[in-house]
Amino acid sequence: MFDISIMNIVYTVINIFLMLFILKHFLFNPVDEIVKKRKAEIDKDYEDADTALENAKAKESEYVKKLEDAEHEREVILSDARKKGLDEYEEIINKANAEADEIVESARGLAEKEAKKALKQSDAKLVDMVIDAASKIAAVKHNEEDDRALYDQFIAKYYDNADTNSAEE
Repeated sequence: MFDISIMNIVYTVINIFLMLFILKHFLFNPVDEIVKKRKAEIDKDYEDADTALENAKAKESEYVKKLEDAEHEREVILSDARKKGLDEYEEIINKANAEADEIVESARGLAEKEAKKALKQSDAKLVDMVIDAASKIAAVKHNEEDDRALYDQFIAKYYDNADTNSAEE
């Protein structure tokens, strides 16, 4: 049957150790090296990802800060524009009020001139009528009825002329 010999056992043990040494040297060591390289690459990728994440967070905080600054600047610009618009509005209103005051004063002056002119014309007509009435009175015999009739004619003529002048204006 089976024959067991010590030499067979020694050769088998030597073969096993030799096989282990060869496998370890040519198979396990290269596989370990490949695993170590792959682990190093993965660790490097993790480090790169962490660095990229830190950079992204820094850029995000920078972006948020810039966004806040832009919002603040927008508020400042809007506030300045509102203030400038309000100042311009007040300036326009003040100019318009000043021009309106000038126009009113001009109209008052013109109305006063027209009133004085009308008064002078009325005075001139009154003087003419008084002279006319005085000359008629001087030419006619003086009695109270004639004087009263001439006076009434004078007043009627004066009011007729005054009504005509006010209707023309």
